[in-house]
Formats: sequence, C-alpha cells, structure tokens
Amino acid sequence: MKDAIRLQVAIGCAIGFLALTLVVSVHPAIAGDHAIGERLLAQPDTIRWDLAVIVSFLASGPIVALTGAIAAIWTVWRLRRPAAAVAILAAPLLAAVIEVATKSLVGRARPVTASLSGESGNGYPSGHVSGFAALAVALLVVWVLDRPATTSAERRVAVLLVGVMIAVVAWSRVALGAHYATDTVGAALLGISIGTFCPWISDRAWDRWHGNRSSAVLPSAEPRLNRR
Repeated sequence: MKDAIRLQVAIGCAIGFLALTLVVSVHPAIAGDHAIGERLLAQPDTIRWDLAVIVSFLASGPIVALTGAIAAIWTVWRLRRPAAAVAILAAPLLAAVIEVATKSLVGRARPVTASLSGESGNGYPSGHVSGFAALAVALLVVWVLDRPATTSAERRVAVLLVGVMIAVVAWSRVALGAHYATDTVGAALLGISIGTFCPWISDRAWDRWHGNRSSAVLPSAEPRLNRR
C-alpha cells in the first residue's frame, strides 16, 4: 500500500512538472511571476540577501553531490542497504540531467534581476531546487519512511521538515533574483517526483537481481542433494 501511494506521488508530481513545463514553454510570462519576484526579492548587503546566499550555496550542485555521497556511504555502512544508497546517488544526478535538458528545450530566460547575483543562462527549472529536492526526498524515503522503527508522528514531522527545507531553497533562488517563482515550483515537482521514484525502482531492481541470483544457484544445489 505504501509503495502504491509513493508511486502515485511520483507520477502526480511528474505530471504536474510536465504540465507546468508545457505552460511555461508556450507562455513564458506567467501572471503573478513578476509580482511574486518583486515581493520576495532581497536587496544586496542585507540580512535577507546574505541568508539567501548561504541557503543557495548549501543547495548548490557540488554540496548536494558531496552530501549525497556521504549519505550513500552511511546508508551502506549503517543500514546495509546498497540499493537505497544507489537511489540516493542517482536521484540528484537524474534531476540534474532532466533539468539541463529541460532548460535547453524550454529556453526560458531568467528574470532581469538575475544580474544581481551574476547568474546567466536559462532559468526553468531551477537546478538548485530540483537537485536539493531530489536528494532530500530520497533521504526522507530511505532514512525515515522505509524504516519500520519510525513512528507515524516522526514520519509526519520529517515530511513537514523536508517540505519546509525545499520551500526555503526555493525562496532563496527567488530572493536572489535568479529565478521566477514558477522556475522553483517546476523544479520542486521534478525533484519530489525523482526523489520518490528512485528508491522505489532501485528496491525493485535489487529484489529482481537477487531473485535471479537465487534461482541460478538453486538448480546447481539440487543434484548434490539427490546424490546424497
């Protein structure tokens, strides 16, 4: 049942991402984007700006990759779950591949305020948000939702915490003027979908591989039993 719900979440977010991508590609100027950007934009040399810079740095590609590698090692060492470790590594990587491809296909320019942070190139979807969301959700699934020892209250708190963290990263990208709000919404949908899907598919692939190994070993053992 839990697997079915997670798969529904992954598919639902993927559909949402595809729908928003289609809208953005047809109408790059979405109503409300500019107003939200102006409202959330931080001014350089202020506390809000400095906080947004710190959050964006922590959600940057190199930091996400390093965090994912450390988390994967810990997952193998402590949880003895190599398939889950692969999912943790694969989630932000897959999100990055789709993000780069989508930016190239959609070709949506960043807002003019991107000059404040010195960022350039296409903006939809946000790489910071998609990569961070993919890793955070994958860790949520592997470290919390998949562990029988966690209580329902702990799971709810963890889900809420991850949601808040993704929202804060999205805020930082808009506050720095690097993205429109819809850039971050699409990225969050993409990251959540991948972060939910990767642990599911890696567990299935691992179980199937082990099943094939077991079936390959059993026939060779039968003649020995018959000879005894």
